[in-house]
Amino acid sequence: MSGDPETRAPSGMRLLVRRGGEVYALEGISVESIEPRATVSEVPGSQLAMTLVRGQVVPVLRLGDLPGPLVVGCVRREVIALFGVEVIGLQSETDKVPLVLDIEQCLDSLTT
Repeated sequence: MSGDPETRAPSGMRLLVRRGGEVYALEGISVESIEPRATVSEVPGSQLAMTLVRGQVVPVLRLGDLPGPLVVGCVRREVIALFGVEVIGLQSETDKVPLVLDIEQCLDSLTT
């Protein structure tokens, strides 16, 4: 899946999101697109959910309870969507950020 050029994060930039009142820079994900509207379906017995993005079924990692857009990107060569965070903007990878949200670590915590 490839995002539209207008929605893909530029090289050298990372996405800033708000989660639980704190601002985080996302790491461990190559952001492809921001999908403004999507239906998220829970998977019974799992912490993941599923959604349909441009005709493709995509697993969803719920990071909070905020309604809003899905952040779609690649983690470990797999497409995944993030739900429950507020998208704030972009930041250069060289800029300091107080908090980092590592999506790979979030996924790892689901399997341990």
